[in-house]
Amino acid sequence: MAFRIVMTGMLMMLACLLGVAQNAIDAEELNCYSQWERVFKDRGAYDIDDGEYTDVVVSIRQKSKNADGEYTTEITCKCYSGKAEVKNGRITGIYIKVVDNTFEKLDKKYKYFNQLATIDNGISRNIITQEGDLVNVIFAEKLKPKSPDKAISKMDGPQ
Repeated sequence: MAFRIVMTGMLMMLACLLGVAQNAIDAEELNCYSQWERVFKDRGAYDIDDGEYTDVVVSIRQKSKNADGEYTTEITCKCYSGKAEVKNGRITGIYIKVVDNTFEKLDKKYKYFNQLATIDNGISRNIITQEGDLVNVIFAEKLKPKSPDKAISKMDGPQ
């Protein structure tokens, strides 16, 4: 009987550890862009009006190359605090925030910049650089709040 209790306890601990490990792997697979994209798909965004936004996230995704110089399916992703200028619903300028709280223009050569720089649901469409990098501007402050159904804590009514 004691053996059965010990084995049951060990199996339960193993199941818990496997569940935690799977959740850690799932979180690692989502890069910063994918995490933002998922949240915006779930919650939506307010409209982005023309103007200057100093509270955006600039995501730059790069395909990795193998030893032969060929692109692989692996993508590295880095997200930066930034600034964006919007005119006629399109991104017209992208800047990265530097340590002294100033902004430097993102120095990239773009393919089709004016055609692909529109904004959909709080995130710009992919802006492709000459090097093949994918740049996106994420308007984090325009993310809609969680719905009451998904609230972390709920208030009980009067008794």
